[in-house]
Amino acid sequence: MFITMEEATNFIYQSYMEAQPYLSYQTADRQKRNPDYTKKLLQELDTGNNILITGSKGKGSVARMLSKLLQAGGKDVGLFTSPHVIVFNERIQRNDKNITEKELIACCNEIRTDIEHIHTSKGSYVSPIGIQCALALKFFQKNNVDVKIMECGKGVRYDDTRNLSRSYGVINPIFLEHTRELGKDLKTIAEDKGDLILPHMKAVYVAEQSQEVLEVLQKRAAECKVSLKYYGRDFWCEDVCYTEQGMEFTVITQRHRYQKLSLPLLGSFQAKNCALALALAEEVLGQQQEEKVRAALAKIKYPGRMEIISKNPLTILDACIHPKAAVQVKEVLKQCIYQKNPDNRKMELQREYTKQTIPKSVPTPKLAVVLAIPMDKDYLGTAREMSELADVILLTKINNPHYHFSPEQAEKVRAEGIACEFINNLKEARRRAESSGAEVICLLGTTAMITEVLTEQGSFSYRIL
Repeated sequence: MFITMEEATNFIYQSYMEAQPYLSYQTADRQKRNPDYTKKLLQELDTGNNILITGSKGKGSVARMLSKLLQAGGKDVGLFTSPHVIVFNERIQRNDKNITEKELIACCNEIRTDIEHIHTSKGSYVSPIGIQCALALKFFQKNNVDVKIMECGKGVRYDDTRNLSRSYGVINPIFLEHTRELGKDLKTIAEDKGDLILPHMKAVYVAEQSQEVLEVLQKRAAECKVSLKYYGRDFWCEDVCYTEQGMEFTVITQRHRYQKLSLPLLGSFQAKNCALALALAEEVLGQQQEEKVRAALAKIKYPGRMEIISKNPLTILDACIHPKAAVQVKEVLKQCIYQKNPDNRKMELQREYTKQTIPKSVPTPKLAVVLAIPMDKDYLGTAREMSELADVILLTKINNPHYHFSPEQAEKVRAEGIACEFINNLKEARRRAESSGAEVICLLGTTAMITEVLTEQGSFSYRIL
């Protein structure tokens, strides 16, 4: 019997760790992951009313927004996401409250025998995500939740969440990422994530996609005879603007026009995420009262998503590991900190983060960018995007041993004509950024970097510009 959280979490990762000596870092998911191992257990625990979410960016945001909106409509909501930012318990929530250590340990003891009886071949393993998914389902079952929002992992085809039934699905923007695990081209990645679509689903809500991705999803939906609801056709947002509180915008659905909604988050992409979540919530619940929608959205918090962690110098933390996400970071910087001067096209300080009025003659604030992006992610494309605004670019590594970093990353960035350095640890990289005289510092990288920064800082409150 497990007594402590350490014992429970060690059990979750035990099979994977035992297989590590036989696994190659470069091996694709199709060669090393086997969701069939947990299929029987997950289907036994599955009580239906699942909403699955996949995509390359924004899954966590949509999941949290949808959870808030469904709760506002009177639903008891279970939420399963990964990875966690601060504590493991964040991965399993009921109505915004983390599963307690006592509850998690109890659920782990209840599924232990089922997991231990799964026979795996040499070099294969029972996925930690599959075990966590079983824990979540057990917890939700014991608490009789009405609806479960389940975030898929990197993909769907070889992810254990594929074993779940689903009433609805969400497919956020899909782009070229996790190429080592999912495939080298966009079509292959879209086909993997498109496996979220199954026959008999009520509908799948689709974010803005490239034409290549749309064709893959439309083909899959046609084969499964499932209706797709598209951003830009069935729902959308407009009148997006930045405010002192974050974002203000209007969402239009097939039932209603929700005017002047507010989010305590930054970036027009978050308004689009909200439109996606609200359109689906409306289908589940019917048309919602605007007052309840506003109140629900105002409570959303998401650490490490354009979060200000210091004001001297202004330091912004974001889980950005891809050039498309870097474009979103640049948008926020330009809108909230910089403003283009139509006379000389230079970027000028719009307003200081202390809310004082600054004359437009003030020069562009110096920007330092610290990138903690593993070798198998598009660190090169991200550095290329950020070089438009950055005066200093520092590549670095984090302590998590599951991620791979190398000085070669800086060499490849410099080969593109972008000045940068590789610093051997994140703490030193931050110190170097601060000593460069930068007035604005952006810390961009994997979620494990967010964890390292916030844990070291010991401050987890959410703030915005």
